Amino acid sequence: MQFQRFIMLMLISGLAGGSANAGSQAWIIDEGSSTVTAQYETTIETSGTLIGDWDPDANPEGTQTRPGLWGGSGNNPIGLSVDQLSTGGGTFQPVGAFGLSIDTDLELIAIDGLALEMAEGVSIPFDNSIIMLYETFRSIGPDSLFIGGFEVPVPLGSGELTSWSFTMEGVSSGLLVESGEPGTWIFAIPTMLVVTAGGSVLGVPVELPPTTLPALISGTYVDTGDEHLVLLDFNEQLGDTQVLDPPLELPDVPLELPTIIPPGSTAGVILSMVTDSAGFLIGVDAQVTARPDVQVVPGDVTGDGHVNVDDLLAVISSWGYCPECPADFDGDGFVGVNELLFVLQYWGN
Repeated sequence: MQFQRFIMLMLISGLAGGSANAGSQAWIIDEGSSTVTAQYETTIETSGTLIGDWDPDANPEGTQTRPGLWGGSGNNPIGLSVDQLSTGGGTFQPVGAFGLSIDTDLELIAIDGLALEMAEGVSIPFDNSIIMLYETFRSIGPDSLFIGGFEVPVPLGSGELTSWSFTMEGVSSGLLVESGEPGTWIFAIPTMLVVTAGGSVLGVPVELPPTTLPALISGTYVDTGDEHLVLLDFNEQLGDTQVLDPPLELPDVPLELPTIIPPGSTAGVILSMVTDSAGFLIGVDAQVTARPDVQVVPGDVTGDGHVNVDDLLAVISSWGYCPECPADFDGDGFVGVNELLFVLQYWGN
């Protein structure tokens, strides 16, 4: 049996027939009882200097920068870092579906095509900002003091993410384990999810690049006859930082820096920067409930999607006066020969 289970696990994407409950069936996410909390963050770290735009020949009236509280003399570079931070995240009720293959005899399960998406019309906030950190320095022309040594956040604009999806790559399979409760099994399936998101910041469209997220989906399969459902749960986080060696040089940027002490003027400086590293962080915490996508089949009294002897027995057991009865196909309040012939007409569907 163990060897048979191993072979079947390798071939589970082809499960079909051979068992009453084998074969892939469509399941639909129950939006009202499912939630996804998602987080996305990108960071770009840069370092460099700023220096006054003073030049003895080309700009003798320009600004000079001097390190420290008291300055010194000349026009000197001031060390600083500028980190760009983009963050978005929130909780939403997902929509979506997946295919499910179950064989409780061999205790195998496979999921394919899992897709969790944010519904249309839903959005979550997305912020973009920079964080500056510079040394204390003075400027000459105008004369001002810039107190440094602490991070200065500068908002660049906020927006919203209007799409967010987690999509399974290929087929993922695992083993069913009886939970001890009748008609209930538990499982754990390793898989790969492709994460995508998009929206706009200050009216400008943004698309976050697709990222592959390894995930372990824990779940419960329930089949009590009266109830069929699958509970899925996964909580994953993935982050990575790439150090650029050599750092990426950026073009020099002239800035008019507002003075701090005293305020009211601007100091002309030139910003020279290199990008040292870039990183990202993705997180997801999902609790999902799904139910079979049962199609309405003519002659199906039991609602299991098939027309067979169970439906014939249901008609016989409901024979006679039976208003609003599932077996009353013609709606006349009676179950009789017409219903029996109707089941036989669609037998085997």
